[in-house]
Amino acid sequence: MNLIKYPLLMHLKDILNLIMRNTTLFTNIFPSTLVHPNFPEFIRRLVQDYPIIKGRVVFEINEEPIELGIWDADAFLGRINLLKEMDFQVALDDLKLSLISVKKILKYSPDFVKLDRSCSKNLAHSINKQNAIQSLLSKSQNNVVIVLEGIEKEENLLTASYRNPCSTRILHLETTSFISKKIQNIIKD
Repeated sequence: MNLIKYPLLMHLKDILNLIMRNTTLFTNIFPSTLVHPNFPEFIRRLVQDYPIIKGRVVFEINEEPIELGIWDADAFLGRINLLKEMDFQVALDDLKLSLISVKKILKYSPDFVKLDRSCSKNLAHSINKQNAIQSLLSKSQNNVVIVLEGIEKEENLLTASYRNPCSTRILHLETTSFISKKIQNIIKD
């Protein structure tokens, strides 16, 4: 049997290779982890041991209130650049519709921006939110993918899709299972 011939680690690498071949993995990371002194070596060893992950992992940087001061550290920007140099992608997670968020997008040039679920709540009835999302799209770089989290009502999904039609870049939507099932049913028909 193969399990006896090969160490378990070899099988884990084979499984990882199969999974990662056609997958992008989104993983959360705290700012404090990024600036940890051992982080660069950890990432280099990870890529050395599992080269297939290059270009297949998106690090979602959490906006943990206790760690907001880290965002201004030179080491923080340096570590984001390290990730990009090593072919990883970066997402800013749970951003609000604010000037601070726009500044972060411009400063860190993420590949993805995940807007907080408060941005999608009652979107269909809030012209201010609709305009703010449109403004965010226009101010961010063309290659940034915007993810609007927490859409729970069909009217909000339709509003987000209508107000931000697919052109050079797509507004991705993360929906609850209720909306996802409705979309799946539409696709089947």
